[in-house]
Amino acid sequence: MVYIAYHGKNYTKYYDLNGEGKREGLMAFNNGWLWEWYNKILYGESEIEYLDTTKSLMIGSLRPIILGPDYIPGTKEGDFQDLYGRQIQSKYGNQKIISYNNIRHIIYDLE
Repeated sequence: MVYIAYHGKNYTKYYDLNGEGKREGLMAFNNGWLWEWYNKILYGESEIEYLDTTKSLMIGSLRPIILGPDYIPGTKEGDFQDLYGRQIQSKYGNQKIISYNNIRHIIYDLE
């Protein structure tokens, strides 16, 4: 249910939301978003949603995880909110939360 489109050396991953393999049913995603979406369900407030997602993953479907892209910079908001209302950063494969360059830009914006 995952398709990969190559553009030279770069590629984009698409998930088939409706299972028909048609262009209009495909949604682009990256591993970072997948990680963030799963953590939102894992640390969220609904045990039922977590159990349903786990069952779906066991049969190979990512459909309940695909929640929609997040274009808000991590410096402005957390990646997801847990059941206590805390904003949490969720960075797939990246140990640093914020880069030096981002800190510099924030300081310039504050000035």
